[in-house]
Amino acid sequence: DERRARVHDDRAAAAARVACSSTHSLTVDPEGRVASFGSGLFGCLGHGDEAPRLEPRLIRALSHVRAVAVAAGRYHSLVLGADGRVY
Repeated sequence: DERRARVHDDRAAAAARVACSSTHSLTVDPEGRVASFGSGLFGCLGHGDEAPRLEPRLIRALSHVRAVAVAAGRYHSLVLGADGRVY
């Protein structure tokens, strides 16, 4: 189906948790890695720019974090690490 998002990074393909806003989405894979896609307005995707992403992309800045939960608002994203820290 052409409406499905293509995933170039296989690690971003399996999602254990998902958060969606009206503008972007976040996923957490079974290993706790976070990927994002959608509108990058205000840097909410976490990739260091405001570019939109049509496909899930792992957030490099969170590569040291084992995420246990994510939340997405219209202009922000939140990640809860296994250590209790919020990013």
